[in-house]
Amino acid sequence: MTQNRRQYWEPKALAATGKSPQPVRSTNPELIGKTRKPQFIGTGLLLILVLLSSWGCAGRLIQPLLVSMNSQTDLDLICEGGPAYLLIIDSLIDKSPDNPELLISAIKAYSAYTAVLPECGRPERTIQISDKTYRYARRLLTDQLNLHTDQDFQEFSTRVAKIGPNKLEQLFWAGYGWATWIRFHSGTVEAITELPRVERIMQRILELDETYYHGSAHLFLGIIEGGKPALLGGKPEDSRAHFERALAINGRRYLPALVSYAEFYAKTTLNRELFETLLTEITEFPIESAPDIAAANLIAQKKGQRLLDQIEDIF
Repeated sequence: MTQNRRQYWEPKALAATGKSPQPVRSTNPELIGKTRKPQFIGTGLLLILVLLSSWGCAGRLIQPLLVSMNSQTDLDLICEGGPAYLLIIDSLIDKSPDNPELLISAIKAYSAYTAVLPECGRPERTIQISDKTYRYARRLLTDQLNLHTDQDFQEFSTRVAKIGPNKLEQLFWAGYGWATWIRFHSGTVEAITELPRVERIMQRILELDETYYHGSAHLFLGIIEGGKPALLGGKPEDSRAHFERALAINGRRYLPALVSYAEFYAKTTLNRELFETLLTEITEFPIESAPDIAAANLIAQKKGQRLLDQIEDIF
């Protein structure tokens, strides 16, 4: 190992002095000042081995990991650490493919990482990652809820109507993962065909508990109604009502609802005043005031600032 390639240690040479060994740094001027990026993937793979060797602890370990990712405010850390977390989830599911809690954790993780990829400078990866989200959502739908993406719509709707409160979490996150896939495949025949089924799921969530996960069923329905052209049955005022209800439920602390309100209602109805007001509220929001959803709010805040910077081009 040469001195100008990396640090090295000589503990034996210092043993007699009683001093702690110190790294010998490169004298190569091209390398001075450079640091290595944290090897999150390697760390993640090591953690996978630890988890799999103590399988009984998996359930207790996965939730703290998810909470930690949700509370991160360092975008670089999220971008670099996200892949390792996804690998952990994949490995756990390989060991327990029918575990609904792990499937829900996978949908949460893959949906979140899909959303952050554009901010990480990797927008080209959103399609592939959202496809993985969809696969886990489909597995949850099929194995836990007896729902199938290719079912006749009437049959699908009838089965959704029979799902009770005890399956609320599974139904919501299956719909959430499905909606994530549709978002990044918008305009395709498959996405257009499957959208009514996601809409039906979110309508059922409203019937069971409209407050679930920051009122996100209202958020999704607001996006769906706001994104539909009037010729296809879009109802802008219904969209606005859903967004307002979502904000009332979450106390305007869940920024994805605000940025979606601006993008899918204010922008499409050419309401510049509302657009600017909503985005200004987003950019001024103190991220630290909602630590449990800090990562989601950080991503929404960055998107809100970008939309605000484009206001002259939009209107």
